[in-house]
Amino acid sequence: MSFNNHKFAAGRYAVVWNGLALGLFQGQQGSPGLEQRKFGQVIQNTDRYGDTPIGLISRGSEAFWSGTLLEWAQATLRAAWPDGGISLTGLGNVAAIGTDDYDAAQPLVLTVQAGTPAATNGPATVTASKAYLAENFPIRFFFDSTLRVLPIRMRLWPFFPTQDLMQHYTMT
Repeated sequence: MSFNNHKFAAGRYAVVWNGLALGLFQGQQGSPGLEQRKFGQVIQNTDRYGDTPIGLISRGSEAFWSGTLLEWAQATLRAAWPDGGISLTGLGNVAAIGTDDYDAAQPLVLTVQAGTPAATNGPATVTASKAYLAENFPIRFFFDSTLRVLPIRMRLWPFFPTQDLMQHYTMT
């Protein structure tokens, strides 16, 4: 979609984690989203420029994916509590002490819905090779008369497509 050569992108993305479709998401702030943060050491407090920042030494980054799941299904429960297997009875399970979430992380793939402005202007796919439930993220669901929603947040662990390139995710 364009107006006066401006590019806009709107459209639903299907989300699959570990080969399991995660279904419907809550709109707006509950929609699937990426968050990335860069770390760095600011160069400042110099004898010549005082506290004026004059540069930044890159110190890495981290990335997350989050959304609010609306379907109470095996796939969503597995994504929300991967330590519990793929059944309701596993939700209370505790991972073995010493388990490395990096090793347990699974692919997360977002694919744009055809026929939307996002399909035209991209990205067509977002792929994180290693995604897993983010540490210290509280999974909360309520058992009452309202729709059970399930906020989720996954850490996108870095991976190495080549020896010298580290990425959290790719876009096509």
